[in-house]
Amino acid sequence: MMLYLYVVKDEDGSFRIVRVITSPINQRGNSGITYGNITILDLETRKAEGFWTQEDVYQGQGEYMIFKEKVTTFDEDTAVVTNTYIYERMPLDEIKADLKNRVDTKRNDKYYGGFTFENVSYFTDRDSRMNIIGAQAAILTDSTALPDGFIWRSADDQNIPMDATKFKQFAIALFEFSNTVYQTSWNIKAAIDAASTYEEARAAATWDGEAL
Repeated sequence: MMLYLYVVKDEDGSFRIVRVITSPINQRGNSGITYGNITILDLETRKAEGFWTQEDVYQGQGEYMIFKEKVTTFDEDTAVVTNTYIYERMPLDEIKADLKNRVDTKRNDKYYGGFTFENVSYFTDRDSRMNIIGAQAAILTDSTALPDGFIWRSADDQNIPMDATKFKQFAIALFEFSNTVYQTSWNIKAAIDAASTYEEARAAATWDGEAL
């Protein structure tokens, strides 16, 4: 919907917005005439009567852009008031801090989001990890600690048989997976810290090809 303004020209030649026209119906102009509907007026009549339109322009919007200033210009030829909202890039240190927080979030998602061992998916939430640590500790204390027919439940509710040797391999695989997740996060954050420009920092903030 077109926004109309009532604009007057001061003695010094500058323009001033008197009010926002909330309805185009029955509006009085500079001449004192009341118009039933200003939307049907031609440009010259609107200019003479002070019925201008408004346009909003946004410059520099996007990720990590913050509002800097608004610039208002008056075009007497077209009777248009243009508000230009100008945005600028956030400080690089703040961007880096946010990107590293995103890395931490992704790391946690992966760390607790499950892993695959011998083509079977397993849970790696906190409780599951504690259970694995407990079972591994028992095996390290006594290699015969696992009962006959011992199984571990997969993420899709399969009962996977494991003996002490297999469970050790399972626990080691989880450790290696977890270490890789953390090592990857450290490498990404180091690359973000090393960046000297926004473009470099943004390019560094990727995990397995996925932008964070």
